[in-house]
Amino acid sequence: MGDGIFVLRENEKKSISFLENELELINPSYTTNELHKWYGNPRNKEWVIYTDSSFNKPRNIRPFPNIKAHLDKFKKVITSDNKPYGLHRARDEYFFKGEKIIAVRKCKEPTFTYTDFDCYVSATFYVIKSERINMKYLTAILNSKLIAFWLRHKGKMQGNNYQIDKEP
Repeated sequence: MGDGIFVLRENEKKSISFLENELELINPSYTTNELHKWYGNPRNKEWVIYTDSSFNKPRNIRPFPNIKAHLDKFKKVITSDNKPYGLHRARDEYFFKGEKIIAVRKCKEPTFTYTDFDCYVSATFYVIKSERINMKYLTAILNSKLIAFWLRHKGKMQGNNYQIDKEP
């Protein structure tokens, strides 16, 4: 009880003797504790085993025996469509790498975070990537009072909370 399945705390990660190739599938995971309005703290406290549905094929999971053994412990409780070895709705890893803006989907005020480090997040967030505009500049615009006003009157609200979606 209390053990992470796909998301591991630092002590859980250290307690499993992952092989070098397995560590390539374990990526820094971030929550609202590390991601703030404007900036993100690159010191993560959690790690995600980032696997997709392809890992349900025996030949694809075989090279990762410690990840397999860890996930096998939770076979009965994993409800993902990609169980037992794939995350539910895994996104393209391109979105988590490099420069990006991360938006909290439901928040008391619009919260857009600029990050330039690998930053894996849950579906609680949207990720914005673009080569067409300076991402720091766009973060400043998105966090402005003008955008907050526009979102309050033209975007979606849930009570007093903003609901940031792909489209208004």
